[in-house]
Amino acid sequence: MKVRHAVHQDIPKIAEIHVKSWQTTYQGIISQEYLDGLTIEDREESWRRRPLEGTFVAEDADGVFGFASFGKQRDERYSTYDGELYAIYLLQQKQKSGAGIALIAKGVEYLIEKGYQKLMLWVFEQNSAKQFY
Repeated sequence: MKVRHAVHQDIPKIAEIHVKSWQTTYQGIISQEYLDGLTIEDREESWRRRPLEGTFVAEDADGVFGFASFGKQRDERYSTYDGELYAIYLLQQKQKSGAGIALIAKGVEYLIEKGYQKLMLWVFEQNSAKQFY
C-alpha cells in the first residue's frame, strides 16, 4: 500500500469511494433517501471543479481504495485552527488496514510544510469511526 498526491486521473475513483463510503458509513445517521440519491457522476463533477492540492490517495495492487483531503480551515467561528481535514474515506473492505493513519500522516506532513499549526475536522457524533480521529 502506498499514499501519494491525487492526480486528475484519480477523480473517477475518488468519486466512487466518496459515494460508496457515505452510503456505508452514514447509513442510519443521514436519511436513506439522501444516501440513495448520491451519484458517482455528480460527485465526480464536483471533484473536477476543485483543485486536488492537499488531496492524497491510498492505493495497492488493486488500485485506489481511499482518499483524504486537507487544506485551509474554512469556518471563521473556529479561528484557533488554521488547517482542516476536509474528508477521509476508504472503501469499507479496506478500512482498519492502516491506510487511514497513512493518509492522515501524509496530510499532516503536507499541512506542516504549508505552515499550518492546528488541525480541525468535523465528525458526526454517531459516526462509529470517531474514535479513530
